[in-house]
Amino acid sequence: MSTATAFVAAARAMLGTPFKHQGRLPGVGLDCAGLVVCALREAGIEVRDVKGYARIPSKGLFVAMVREHCDEIAFSDLAAGDLCLFRFRSEPQHLAIYDAGRILHSHSAVGRAVEHDLDVTWRGRLTGCYRLKGGG
Repeated sequence: MSTATAFVAAARAMLGTPFKHQGRLPGVGLDCAGLVVCALREAGIEVRDVKGYARIPSKGLFVAMVREHCDEIAFSDLAAGDLCLFRFRSEPQHLAIYDAGRILHSHSAVGRAVEHDLDVTWRGRLTGCYRLKGGG
């Protein structure tokens, strides 16, 4: 199994986990970054985790953390296990895992980790696409 496949499978196993800001416990509570961090670790990829961030990140902190571990790619190059960065306000503040036209993420408005199509609404919020350095 490829690393990307293992990463997506690990994230799928965490779907349904309740949303919790800064949560890092699958089955108990995850936020969008927590889903990514926990699924990466489950797939055998260690990443630096950041604690103490605000619900609405500012001053480019969220983008900087993604770029520490990832390279930006074109939307047309998205593949399983790549990350999508979204914004609801002015700055990017939400992260999801891409797989075959769908995204997996922990979303506060839904109250849990979910999977659904990367539809026109979500594409309108998309600010960048990223691949783990080294190809994941």
